[in-house]
Amino acid sequence: MPIESAFDEMMNDTVTIQARSTTNQYGQRTWGTAADYVGRVSYQTRLTKDMEGRQRVSSGRVYLHDAYPSIGTDAKLTLPDGTVPIITAIETFTDTAGDHHTTVHFA
Repeated sequence: MPIESAFDEMMNDTVTIQARSTTNQYGQRTWGTAADYVGRVSYQTRLTKDMEGRQRVSSGRVYLHDAYPSIGTDAKLTLPDGTVPIITAIETFTDTAGDHHTTVHFA
């Protein structure tokens, strides 16, 4: 089995991501249209670096096949169990063919 097929077979979870739309006068965020993504949710506590290079503890991560530059750390992530964790970091990985997958770390 080619490695791409094996990678895609691991993607058996669906997460919902909504980009932050605005912040109202009371500091409350509003969200854009929800989009569902097929990926792999993995729960494992580990030390990561956030977008500013500071060390943060993440409690898990979501693997998404391909690159998603529109997903930011201020987005709203809803996991399959309905929980809404905070996104701590986002990484995009490439291979010889270009963008391969995105990892969204959450706490």
